[in-house]
Amino acid sequence: MVQKNPFVFCMADGREIGAARNLAEFKAMLKKIPLESVIYHANRGDFANWLDYIGEKAIAEDARKIKGNTGRVRTRMLTAVTPSVAKKILHGIRKAAARKKKKPAKTAGKKAKAPKKKPKTPKKKQKTPKKKLKKKHKK
Repeated sequence: MVQKNPFVFCMADGREIGAARNLAEFKAMLKKIPLESVIYHANRGDFANWLDYIGEKAIAEDARKIKGNTGRVRTRMLTAVTPSVAKKILHGIRKAAARKKKKPAKTAGKKAKAPKKKPKTPKKKQKTPKKKLKKKHKK
């Protein structure tokens, strides 16, 4: 989803160096922009405020805790953002699969399957009558 108010990355002196309109672009920009800019925005709470604005409350909470003056700031921000991006992509894939399932399958050109046969139940054996043996009487 494209946001009306993108996050504008800038340097501490105010020079703009890029913008992100959604979370995927934000993540990509985090990888590219100078570390000085990442540290500048993280320490001011700019990342957290924008993430809150676009509705990513959980990531915003994590971003508020990320402060410092080393490359670790960038790594921690990327880690905080990554699961959400993957989750959104997965959600889109699942949505597309659900739409695909709703459409009736085309059967043209496919062989019709034979109806399944019921399993045979064993028949009871009928008892054959035993022949009566005549006793021979001795005389």
